[in-house]
Amino acid sequence: MRVVNIKELKARLSSYLRDVGKGDELLVTDRGRICARLGPPGHPGDSSAGATKTGTDLVARLAAMGARLPLRPRRLADYQRPGENSGLTTRQIDDLLDQARGER
Repeated sequence: MRVVNIKELKARLSSYLRDVGKGDELLVTDRGRICARLGPPGHPGDSSAGATKTGTDLVARLAAMGARLPLRPRRLADYQRPGENSGLTTRQIDDLLDQARGER
């Protein structure tokens, strides 16, 4: 495993990526502190080694990290603004928003 600083990595990126593609692993340093590790895909130290990540795997990882997940999948209607057919006037919508925000 080789150690390389950011400045040298930027200057010779193509060469280092070829080496990584051949199986080498690099530790990247910034002002003497290790800030990244570069290795080939599927390397034993790689968290994505083995099975491919599915949507369920990613959701489980996000939940384990404490991310707030949506209660249900998003629908197209979630992204549409209320229009003329919504039955609400602009004033009514403003009032509802004020109530929801606790402004009234």
